[in-house]
Amino acid sequence: MKAYVNNRMFRHTRQILGALLAMSFGMSQIAVIPVSAAVPLPKPGIETNLSVTTDGSITVGDAAKAAAPAAKPEVIKTTHMDSTAYTSTPEECDGDPFVTADGSDVADGVVATNVLPFGTKIRLPTVFGDKIFTVHDRMNTRYSYRVDIWMADHDAMIQYGLKRNIPIEVLSYGDNTTQWAARAEKLKEQRVAEQHVKEIALADAKN
Repeated sequence: MKAYVNNRMFRHTRQILGALLAMSFGMSQIAVIPVSAAVPLPKPGIETNLSVTTDGSITVGDAAKAAAPAAKPEVIKTTHMDSTAYTSTPEECDGDPFVTADGSDVADGVVATNVLPFGTKIRLPTVFGDKIFTVHDRMNTRYSYRVDIWMADHDAMIQYGLKRNIPIEVLSYGDNTTQWAARAEKLKEQRVAEQHVKEIALADAKN
């Protein structure tokens, strides 16, 4: 009888506590969401990478590394040069105006200079901030210490003008490798493809 009374009192006490908890949280039920054993919770150690995203979730390990902003490249050397800009016009370029001196195609981020090897990565922080440029082109030999920025727009090139003695940050030195062999192979493949198309067209015309 004593055990029955104790059990009954325990049930009543538990019900009262449950009601008080529900009232304190302003809800009628308290739901407990089980965690699946198939997805173990992370146990980060001292050197584990953690990252909190904008939606409040936490990523651990490699995911946190991917979410973290990339570190800025180290500056190897800072020098000062004049800077100008150029576009792809026959008046400003030798040969094909859309091909650089190392055999690459002109594109945003290409610069010309006579004092750094092809493939060198640089920044012009006072003009372009953290934007990285790559040396792919050369200038007229009379410009010994200058960086020329390739631009697609002629008006933007004129507006850029001449900037005297600005800081140039060298991030990595190139090995002076050129792209002429790869370009020649690509042109050869194009000629073969064009010849093949002509042969098919002639065969169709005969039939």
